[in-house]
Amino acid sequence: MFGTLLAFLGVFFLFIQEEKGYGYFKLEKHALNMLVAGPVLWVIGSIHNSCQIYERADGHVQILQQCVYIPFLMGSLSFMLSAILNYHEKSRDIHHGLHLLGGTWIWLGIFGSLMFFIGGLTNLIKVFKMQQMNGIRLEKLRGEAHERLLSAREAQIPLIMEHQTNISHQPQETKVTLPLPTPYKDVLIGQTKS
Repeated sequence: MFGTLLAFLGVFFLFIQEEKGYGYFKLEKHALNMLVAGPVLWVIGSIHNSCQIYERADGHVQILQQCVYIPFLMGSLSFMLSAILNYHEKSRDIHHGLHLLGGTWIWLGIFGSLMFFIGGLTNLIKVFKMQQMNGIRLEKLRGEAHERLLSAREAQIPLIMEHQTNISHQPQETKVTLPLPTPYKDVLIGQTKS
């Protein structure tokens, strides 16, 4: 998220400089720095995501997940490489506005965007396949949410099992004939005679 924000602000500063004129040299320097910092954060995020694994997933799901991570990592590396090469190319010469974005930055950016698109498609395929495979849960709950779910499951019996136990353990109704109540006087006389 922060990488996207920095990259957006970098391009935004270049557009501001192009529109307002060439008097904003500090914006130019900050824009180039942001165009490098944003993709570096993307690479860090992609590496972090590729280190995550699903604990209860089988090998097929793990392979599908890696097929998603690899294009995102390649796209992030492509954007980072394009930003670093662009920074070294354009920091030597005096360029202003959109001329700070060289051909290398543009072509590697297109390749990175294509990798992000491929990663999105493979993620879509992964989600579809995981839904077909007995409805495997896609995300692991983090923090207290997982603990609350477990405690709620332990406290409750599933509705199907609860219904079956009610049917099998229902006591059968038996009719018991109760003796007719005797008058109070008969009870007292009966106790004294014995």
